[in-house]
Amino acid sequence: MLLPEPGADCPMAHMVKRETVDAARAEYGDDLAVVCYVNSTVEIKSWSDVCVTSSNAVKIVSELPQQHILFIPDQNLGRFVAEQVPQKHVILNNGYCPRHHIITVEQIVDAQEAHPDALVLAHPECKADVLAEADYIGSTAGIIKYAEESDASEFIIVTVRGVLYELERAARAPARSSTSPRCSPPASTWISSRSKSSCAAWRRARARCRSACRTRPPTRPSSRSTVCSSTQRARTMWHEGRFLMSHSRERIPVETKQYPDMECDVVIAGCGVAGLYAALNLPTSTRVIMLSKGAVDECDSMLAQGGICVLPEGSDYDAFFEDTMHAGHYENRRESVDIMIRSSRSVINDLLAMGVDFERKADGSLDFTREGAHSRPRIAFHADITGKEITTRLLQAVRKLDNVQILEHVAMTDILTSERDGATVCAGVVAVPVDEDNSVRPADELVNAAEGAHAGEPFKIHARHTLWATGGIGGVYDHSTNYPQLTGDACYIAQEHGIKMEHLDYVQIHPTGLFSPQPGRTFLISESCRGEGAILLNAAGERFTDELQPRDVVAAAIREQMKQDGTEHEC
Repeated sequence: MLLPEPGADCPMAHMVKRETVDAARAEYGDDLAVVCYVNSTVEIKSWSDVCVTSSNAVKIVSELPQQHILFIPDQNLGRFVAEQVPQKHVILNNGYCPRHHIITVEQIVDAQEAHPDALVLAHPECKADVLAEADYIGSTAGIIKYAEESDASEFIIVTVRGVLYELERAARAPARSSTSPRCSPPASTWISSRSKSSCAAWRRARARCRSACRTRPPTRPSSRSTVCSSTQRARTMWHEGRFLMSHSRERIPVETKQYPDMECDVVIAGCGVAGLYAALNLPTSTRVIMLSKGAVDECDSMLAQGGICVLPEGSDYDAFFEDTMHAGHYENRRESVDIMIRSSRSVINDLLAMGVDFERKADGSLDFTREGAHSRPRIAFHADITGKEITTRLLQAVRKLDNVQILEHVAMTDILTSERDGATVCAGVVAVPVDEDNSVRPADELVNAAEGAHAGEPFKIHARHTLWATGGIGGVYDHSTNYPQLTGDACYIAQEHGIKMEHLDYVQIHPTGLFSPQPGRTFLISESCRGEGAILLNAAGERFTDELQPRDVVAAAIREQMKQDGTEHEC
């Protein structure tokens, strides 16, 4: 097996103890087989009797002579295997794939509501309640094969992001034809335990399949994720941060709604952590309207990985303050830094009360990791998807508020002004409905009807108070880990109205973005990697900088080393 990065690792690979294996062998003796999922360490494999993959696990377990099976390390795959081989006694280990374990039924339901004709294809490493929503359950290869051979037009793919690239590769393959189209799943297909007759998605797929048999042979789609035709495209839906995908053969545009002029007490442009937390801290008697330029879950807060800094104890204040000032080259507002540090624990307590599942130690206290520019561990985190965990919980809380209305696919293009006590004040915003394609356009293109820009009719939202929580300008770069909707609209509007801005040159260039020669949004390697000891190497395999310096310092060092090496990226 080729491993491009020898230090690559997976948390699940370590989620079993030798004591668990030894205890099972002591209890069941020779009538026990220890079955190890291939995604584990060499040491753990050495404790087992046989290794399996997600595609062959059911077959191998069913053919083992032993009655008792200890399945390690993944409990979710083990549970699925147990359901398929009820004649065996399958013992589960308390391990899981962090990427699949966090996917929820709610995310599936949301995707199904947006795409009612889509088939749900899930990996068996997902939890049982998620698999219960699936029309097909199979390995990565099985999912890809099923999607290729199915005549369905849309799929909700419930697994890791890498499947998308294989689906897109297949989508770019030349069209094929057959005189006898395959309308049933391949032999290796695992259908969910739900009754097919009661499954609406299954009935829809079956109907389409029968129609295809009567009318046409199946073809592979020719859609692409980057350059889409007017009728075909491949779409990624990052409901869980990165794992829930919809691979579509025909474009289904977002409906561009029309809105009348509105009034409220507070209008908030942006539905990330800043906007959501602000809405939650306003009096419930306050009428609030929130705007999301794209889908509500397409905000950069969803993409944040490492964690959120917090004051663990009073004695850490001075070091925390100095670390923060140093990272900002002492251009920070000292008052703001002080407020951030002193309020950090109360904010964490708020998030805990809303159900944010921060990692904890064995004694129940918060566990902390370390990130760049921090002299000690003070980062509260949830797995490696802290941003998604926090944003999802905040969004759930906001949606329960009767006083808050969220408008998705609505862009702010300008502010309203009025005179008050001889001064010009903000009196709300001008907004415009946009479809998915136009959500990536900056406000000036939308308001000036640039070539190719199509949007709905502008409308006014009159408000006593206006809050900008629009994120930055990362989406305008050719290479960015941000969503493309971040086009600096607030900066443009501020400039047009002479609103004072400062430090516009402070654009964060993250040092751990995964290199890709292709333009568009790229994957962000977690900030916690640096904090836990990851190092940077030049073309000669030599370490060339202190990775725990502030982000801009490390990014500058990488850029300089790339110039010296004549390379596009560093290792």
